Amino acid sequence: MQAPVAPNRAARRAASRDVANNPVSRRRAQVKARRWLWRESALHRVQSCGRVPAGQSVDLGIREEGRAGWSGLVTCGSVHSCPVCSERIWAERAEELRKLLMAAHAEGYSVSMVTFTVRHTAGDALGPQLDALNDAWAVAQASSAVKGAKLGLGFVGMVRRLEITDGAHGWHPHLHALVIHAPGDPGLLGQVMHRAFCSRLKRHNVESWATNGGLDVRQLTLDESLEEIAGYATKGAYGDETASPVDEARRAAYEVAGGRSKLGRRSSRSHWQNLDSAAAGDRRAAARVHEYERATKGRRALTWTNGLRERFAIAEERSDEEIAADTDHGLDAVATFLPADWAVIRRDETAAVDLLEVVEGATPALRFEAVAAYLRARDLDATAYRPGDQPLPTPKEPPDDLGA
Repeated sequence: MQAPVAPNRAARRAASRDVANNPVSRRRAQVKARRWLWRESALHRVQSCGRVPAGQSVDLGIREEGRAGWSGLVTCGSVHSCPVCSERIWAERAEELRKLLMAAHAEGYSVSMVTFTVRHTAGDALGPQLDALNDAWAVAQASSAVKGAKLGLGFVGMVRRLEITDGAHGWHPHLHALVIHAPGDPGLLGQVMHRAFCSRLKRHNVESWATNGGLDVRQLTLDESLEEIAGYATKGAYGDETASPVDEARRAAYEVAGGRSKLGRRSSRSHWQNLDSAAAGDRRAAARVHEYERATKGRRALTWTNGLRERFAIAEERSDEEIAADTDHGLDAVATFLPADWAVIRRDETAAVDLLEVVEGATPALRFEAVAAYLRARDLDATAYRPGDQPLPTPKEPPDDLGA
């Protein structure tokens, strides 16, 4: 008989399922995590993200699909550290990958997933591991052996993603690469790349064993039904041995572009799980979050080989910061707040996210009235203005505190 699950662990599991399956719970969890980052993050831009006004006013609005949002606030654009910006960034990256897979298949190319991992222990710091991974990858790609193997396979290009999980044996960074190539077996290319990779890793006293999980090469079969994933949301769905071509395509695209929705497997934990635990008061998780922030700062999460976008007519890449800052796109303003009024709202534990739900649940013609009624009911000393209704008063300087 299976041992009973401890009540607190069962509660955490239930909460995790609710967050994953319920958009409202998910948003509240993201907001809670970001409020913790306002106080505790070591990165100044992350501390300011979604907290500090970017101009003279802050807008609350709703998009055509019925999703409310705030605009006029500073965004950090951190794909690694911010639970809100990262989701927005990965949504765009995943859509670009979907288009790439569709275009490659349409021209008769094959798509393979190559994954490299390294051996690690609980005491290994994350930063040096990432330095070793990036250096070994770059040197391997420049080697004559790898260039020859690419030529022999009919290599067209690839997209590489850095993924990091945390577990009982410490940090586990690994690289996923979606490889576009002419029809053929990608196994030899994977082996040649891995040998060159391992050769360079030795300089960093790091190992990767192909026979013990260090190398994985999977060729992914696509068919016409790949079109069906065009409207899929960014949450990844992982296939299994009996997965359809659509499932395999989704798995590939979202494993490479696997934003915040991805939970760590088995005993491993994602950064977002560590962040949620830190926000709940777990000091060890907080230390892991801080190490992760320091180690990933300034590193790219996704890298395309030169010319691959142009080859398949994928739009020019926007930076993470540009994507994250595009909060006004499609937003129909419902209410406008001065910075001092916004400060009252964001200092309250739930007001900012409550107002999003108020706007989403109100009759369109009465959304502004619903916002005003909420502020009165909560006795919050903040004034909402109708967008464009009148010139706004001269804003007063809000207090520049980190209160959550």
